[in-house]
Amino acid sequence: SLSVYTIINSLPIINYLSISTGLGSKKNLKVLDVGGGTGHTLATFFKFPETIDYFLVDPNIRLIHDQFIRFYPKLTYLKMSHIQANAEFLPIKDNSFDVVLNLSAIDHLDDYKKFISEAHRVLKPGGEFLIYSHLDIPPKEEVKTKLQSKLFSHSFFERLSRYRYFKKYAVGDDDHTLHLENEMPIEEALINQGFKIIKKEVFKRYFYFLTEK
Repeated sequence: SLSVYTIINSLPIINYLSISTGLGSKKNLKVLDVGGGTGHTLATFFKFPETIDYFLVDPNIRLIHDQFIRFYPKLTYLKMSHIQANAEFLPIKDNSFDVVLNLSAIDHLDDYKKFISEAHRVLKPGGEFLIYSHLDIPPKEEVKTKLQSKLFSHSFFERLSRYRYFKKYAVGDDDHTLHLENEMPIEEALINQGFKIIKKEVFKRYFYFLTEK
């Protein structure tokens, strides 16, 4: 249901993160993608996915959407391992992974601090941890947005599809557990856990941290 939003908004951001952090061009990595959903990140983020030993952690096991296969046919044969688990309790041995990813997922967790602690535990010494998410407060110049702009914005289809889903299944209209006005709580948690921040960027209503254990 989020096809339009994903293609117009999410994929360009994933491509930007891949290039900006430099992680996307690396080879021969053992990667843990926590909250990775369908696992499309293996092909959308990494330039050489055939060299990546990719493990997907998510509470749900999902199929790769047709939209991703159309754009990234490699997903029909790339190997990935699924681990059905919560981010706060990773069934992973200590010092096991080169990279841990958490892309647009930390605001859906029950305890983000516990997850950051788990990410630190499972990373090898010198391993890298990338967190990306959005901020709930839009820039000041976007506060007074006209109705027409909202209706035809890239997020309109996401809002519409979410509304239909929530009405159909009679669930709450907000599936986020964390609402961030700025990136500072995440930065504080990373530093307190012992991560070294390599790169940080806040752009539009998004932010990311690239850190090292």
